[in-house]
Amino acid sequence: MAYRHDEDLQFLARCTDEELSDLVYCLTHDKNGETRWTEELTGTSAYKKYYPRHSQYWREIAAEIQCFGGNTIATLFRGGKGVLYREVLIDVCSKIKVNFNQNSSTSVIEGNLLMKIMTDALASMSQEEIAALGTGLGIKNTSGLTSEALTASFQAIFRAGGFKSYQLTLIVVNQVMKALIGRGLSFAANATLMRVMAVLSGPIGWTITGLWTAIDVGSTAYRVTIPAVIQVAFLRTQQAAKLANEIDFNTQEIIPESEKAPPKVGYWSGLDKFIADYWDVGFSLEQLKAINFLINNKKFSFTFADWLSIYEGNAAKFELGRLVKVGVLTKNSSYKGSYYSFNSLMDARR
Repeated sequence: MAYRHDEDLQFLARCTDEELSDLVYCLTHDKNGETRWTEELTGTSAYKKYYPRHSQYWREIAAEIQCFGGNTIATLFRGGKGVLYREVLIDVCSKIKVNFNQNSSTSVIEGNLLMKIMTDALASMSQEEIAALGTGLGIKNTSGLTSEALTASFQAIFRAGGFKSYQLTLIVVNQVMKALIGRGLSFAANATLMRVMAVLSGPIGWTITGLWTAIDVGSTAYRVTIPAVIQVAFLRTQQAAKLANEIDFNTQEIIPESEKAPPKVGYWSGLDKFIADYWDVGFSLEQLKAINFLINNKKFSFTFADWLSIYEGNAAKFELGRLVKVGVLTKNSSYKGSYYSFNSLMDARR
């Protein structure tokens, strides 16, 4: 078993021992708690030396995912190396009928996977159960809404990103893991999550667990790759939530170009990125995935969680949760020394 350099798995190097624990477990144990007879991870020298300090052997963890994703015979011809994570992800998404575009970025496809998991879970619940889940998450005014409206609300929360999206993902993935590997995620739950977990310990949890237990995963490899890919997708979401939580924002006013337009609110972050809150020029990640812009003869393409330094007249892009906003910063020195206004990039598209 050998690790192939894989940009989509490099982030595992930033995960803690605790965060990697569930991924290691699902790679090495089946849903009955027995060691998988096809796994190779526990036999590696790095595992024997460092376990349970999982962060010290993250490459071996990544290699195990790659090898489970590749055909055993083909793996032998590749010198013991498996396939890249993206190929494993696409295979899993095809298996469980996720609606996705193969040309999308890996993180977008993972988002489609997590959305599929959440949507299927919600579809299996009654209106009362969905409302109870919303109440547990602190969502107000859930009574009187149809199950379709409640489901749409949860989908909006998921797409918007942020901490509530992370909580929702954690809660649903936790139940799915119980069905697939026989135990939920290991995490320190706060008071809000504890309330929702209490709700999910009843009929809602049984419904989600039953839904995934009924899935015909077929080959032994799928019994590993499906939960492993879900774990990786969740870990990437977790890392993004941690990053967002570490950013300190200070509010300042942005003067619009037109005197008739209302002032907009912007943020200057500790990462030295200028962020303008122009929701009317915000676009979902899906809409932007294949768009390139040419500004001042510089080409910019937009990908998930890729922060771009801001310079006068250049493209300004930032990610807040999973909503990407784009624009051009222009400088004007006639108002209080200097200020920046935020204009839509759509007019500058070539």
